[in-house]
Amino acid sequence: DTGLDAFDSRKISLLAIKAELFNFYKIKRNDPDWVGKGSEVWNLTLGMLGTEDHPSLGAKAAESHGLLELVHWLFGNHLERFDNLTFEKKRKGKFLLEAAKAAMGLDDVFQAEHRKMTRSQVQTAFNSYVRFLSFYAKAGGNITPKCHFMLHLIQRSLFKGNPR
Repeated sequence: DTGLDAFDSRKISLLAIKAELFNFYKIKRNDPDWVGKGSEVWNLTLGMLGTEDHPSLGAKAAESHGLLELVHWLFGNHLERFDNLTFEKKRKGKFLLEAAKAAMGLDDVFQAEHRKMTRSQVQTAFNSYVRFLSFYAKAGGNITPKCHFMLHLIQRSLFKGNPR
């Protein structure tokens, strides 16, 4: 027990996330793709992360793209730390890492340069998103109606084009 109340604990956690975020940006500035397309979040706040009961992300689409890469990078870099956690938290962390990998796969499809999507690209996007939802739900993530809407968006992308 740290002796901190929940709000102070969340504020300290946010500072740790910001430190990782700035370190991530420092590394990514050497990546020409990131420099051309990356969108950085400089004002990450507790309000943007939702509440402990209902975590969410309040960010613009381009910011979400960059934060997805951050989450994937964080979980990948700190995977060995999961071994020091309780079984349930370790399991949750591994599920979240797999969800992040699946979301990166979906992002790769949506970042394609062409507006028209092939049947194969749509199937890959659909499979990636279903995989994301599966691992996100197993990790205790909150599945919302927007998640269902996204399935229809992907389904229609064959005829309507890339939704990016």
